[in-house]
Order: sequence, then structure tokens, then C-alpha cells
Amino acid sequence: MRENISKCEDWFHRAFRGGMYLAGNNLYHYYTNGDGKYIAAQPAKAAGIYCEGAQLGYPLHQVYHGTNMYHDGKKEEAMQWYLKAAEHGQPDIWKYLANAYQSGEGVEQNWEKAFECYWKSMEEGNVDSCGAVGICYFMGNGVSQSRITAFEYLKRYSDMCDDGYYDPQLAQCYLEGLGTAQDYQKAFQLAWGKKDNQRSCYVLGKIYCEGLGMPQDIEKGVGFLDRASSVPEAQIERKHYKKTLFGCWKRI
Repeated sequence: MRENISKCEDWFHRAFRGGMYLAGNNLYHYYTNGDGKYIAAQPAKAAGIYCEGAQLGYPLHQVYHGTNMYHDGKKEEAMQWYLKAAEHGQPDIWKYLANAYQSGEGVEQNWEKAFECYWKSMEEGNVDSCGAVGICYFMGNGVSQSRITAFEYLKRYSDMCDDGYYDPQLAQCYLEGLGTAQDYQKAFQLAWGKKDNQRSCYVLGKIYCEGLGMPQDIEKGVGFLDRASSVPEAQIERKHYKKTLFGCWKRI
């Protein structure tokens, strides 16, 4: 048994170097675990398998090797291997790279590259990246701001994922007629469902302050605008309202 099982090593190596990346996986487990009482584990040999596979051009092994580099603190080298894996067609790596460029984790923060990676990930069919592309257009991150274009991708995401994640941005698009017809009721519905979100508070504040599709209630609207302090549009809108000496709110 020991003699016959040991022959697997050579055949796995031939297959691995001849184009079969799965044989590399077999080798890795062969070296890591051995084979019962017949073949002892050889962890030192296992350590080099994914590196060799990465150099042979196997995308999955480029990911594994990159991950090993990352855990060893070699983040820049890791990102280069992830990039090669993505270029060679390994699924979901473009999205990982996009997140890295967005956060500056392991690479210098670069919104333009983040957008490019999100776009490539979206082209692979990643739904989350479709929403990310929409947000990039909505905020102007890495691409010229276009909320009309943003609506297209955010709506596409919303149609595929009923989680309401981008409802605040969609609510603003419906409120202002960006990429779609103005629909105050739809804007209110989406914003109200996410009323703890500051952008939703802006939408609700503007609707109440101006009486858009419902009776005007400036005091209530100002309350929502005050809760949206990080939204530039809300800060501008809030400057238009003040309380009179008699305690009534009015637009100035």
C-alpha cells in the first residue's frame, strides 16, 4: 500500500504541471495530510504548491497564493496576485479588488480603479457590484457624477435584490425626477421605509417642508432635515427655514 500510494505523488505532479490545477489541490492535501498510516504528512512541501500553481497561471491558486501573501503581511504582493487571478477569469475577485481600492486596504486608495473593478465585476454578473456602480455614479466616486445614470443601475439592483439597500438614493431620484419621472408618493414610500438613513431624512424633510404630494408640515420637515446633517442637499434646504417670534416655521 505504501509503495502504490507513493506513486500518486509523481502522477499528481505530472498532471499539475501539465495543465490540471486540481492535481495541485490533490498534491496539497497529500502533503498536508499524508495518507493514514502509510504516507506521512510533508507540510514543508505543501507550503510551495499554491505558489507553484500561481506561477503556472492557475487563477484559483493565484488567489490562494495571494491570500497566503496577505496573511504574511505582504499585502501589495497579494493584490498583484489577486489582479492576475481576476484577469485570468477567477469569479468574484474583481469585486474584492474594488473593495480594496475603495478602502485603501493593501493598495493605495483609488476610486477610479475601484469603479473600473466594480464595473468588471458587474459585467461578470455580480449583483452587488451593480449597486456599487450605481452609488459611484450617484456620488461621483471614480466617475463623473450622473444621478440619471445612477438610477439605472440602482433600480436594476433593486429589481434583483428586494432588500431596500439603496432605497434612500432611489427615493431622491424619484423626488427630483433623476433618471425617472417625478413620483412623490414613491419617493415618500422608499424614504419612509429607511427613515433612519440621513438621505431618506433629507427626502422626507423636503416632502414635508414643501408639501409635495401631502399636506405641508414645515415643523416636521425641519425635524427630518436636522437629522440629515451629513447630506449637503439637506444643509442647503435647511437654511431656507426659520422659526418666527410667534413659534411658527416659515420659508425665507
